[in-house]
Amino acid sequence: MRSKAGAGLPLVLFLAAAALPSASASESDNESAVNVSAILNQFMVGYDKRVRPNYGGIPVTVGVSLYILSIGDLSEKFMDFTFDMYFRQFWHDPRLAFEPKPGLTKLVVGAEYIKLIWVPDTFFVNEKVALFHQATTENQFLRIMHTGDILRSIRDGAMGRPETNRP
Repeated sequence: MRSKAGAGLPLVLFLAAAALPSASASESDNESAVNVSAILNQFMVGYDKRVRPNYGGIPVTVGVSLYILSIGDLSEKFMDFTFDMYFRQFWHDPRLAFEPKPGLTKLVVGAEYIKLIWVPDTFFVNEKVALFHQATTENQFLRIMHTGDILRSIRDGAMGRPETNRP
């Protein structure tokens, strides 16, 4: 007579073996993950975020775009308004270019990586208060193309004062 533990053993081993990925898929997945990590780590070798791209050469051209999600709280009394937006910046940093791989021509990373690289210091002249959304995590990401073209996208809320030409 077999014990219940002994009877269940072959089933457990079968389920464990069925849950394991095949060797070729596992190697492919590991290579992909290692390559991305290696690329991100390679960027940091000799990279100084205090130095702008092309230092000593041509200035960095930074493009910006705004996508207004909503406008609210318009106050004539205080001459201000609030709005939610997506704020995007794009520029070229040749230090972040990498050799494209099959299926890997861009890297998308989160806020933690943004803190490691040079980013433009863009500001709004009439801004009173900036409200960066940080529900669960910071609402921003960075897209690094293999050419070194960078896109930074931030969800932001702001309070501003309209520009007037009144005396």
